[in-house]
Amino acid sequence: MELKTIRYEIGRDDSHLARVATITLARPQRLNAWTGRMHTEYRWAIAQAETDWVFVLDADEWIEEPLARAVCGIAEADDVDVVELPFASWICGSWLSGTGWADEYHPRFFRPDSVTWPAHVHAVPDLRGRVVKLERLDGLEVRHWNYDDLHEFVAKLNHYTDREAETLATSSWSEAVTAARDEVLRRWTPELDGSRSAALSLAMLFYRLLAHTKRWELDGFAGPEVPRTARDALRDLGSDASRLHREALANMEAGRPAEAAVALRAAVRESLDLELLNDLAVVEASLGRKAEAEALLRACLAVDPARADAAENLQALQAAPLALAHG
Repeated sequence: MELKTIRYEIGRDDSHLARVATITLARPQRLNAWTGRMHTEYRWAIAQAETDWVFVLDADEWIEEPLARAVCGIAEADDVDVVELPFASWICGSWLSGTGWADEYHPRFFRPDSVTWPAHVHAVPDLRGRVVKLERLDGLEVRHWNYDDLHEFVAKLNHYTDREAETLATSSWSEAVTAARDEVLRRWTPELDGSRSAALSLAMLFYRLLAHTKRWELDGFAGPEVPRTARDALRDLGSDASRLHREALANMEAGRPAEAAVALRAAVRESLDLELLNDLAVVEASLGRKAEAEALLRACLAVDPARADAAENLQALQAAPLALAHG
């Protein structure tokens, strides 16, 4: 196998690294984006390792001296087989403190026979034996230069989403929007990374949608069934209400009304801002429409019995109709 993109570094005989082979893949013409070939190269290279330990690095990753000393100590202690290392990610001009990249761990230091490298992009390696996580401390992180800017993110996007589309066996509308929505839900941390977090969360939403729609393209756009209107599509992107509604109907057909009620309450909470109902009740009460205000507050509590503001306002309405508190 031709291995133009692999660099090997073997520790000197007089150093602690004498038993460690470092494998680095560099593919600058592909902006170091992962491809199926690179996974094949990694698997092949690891299989050839004759050292006790392997340290895997991508070309846009590096380590500092404290981490080098730490893994040498682990190799000398000889009581583990796989070490999952903490990663720090530089994206769009900053080391991230959140946005889904700040708590990453990857198994990059291991005995060659304890890890089976995955066959496709962003998959999880199969680990065997004694596995430990190295504590995240200053200097003990693998430094990953992910993207200089959003331009580079987009430049790599096609490589990644092509590979991911190929690994998807199928893709329904629900699977596509759930994957996209989950990216935003787990990454959105502007309190840590400011508007950079918003930008990257939305970029990853697009990433997931593109990977899934490329799967549809590979299938000749023979499916899946999609929402009839743009408003329905946007609602599905914004909440899990449609899936929960289907789950509730299935429970009703199966004779499980209690489970159906739980699912429908969750669907209503997903699709309706209960604070709006509460505030509308305040306005209705201020206009002297007590019956309408009470109906709105009771609807809030029917969906979410723990809604404290609605409970307090209902009590206030019954005592003094104009003394309600809005959100």
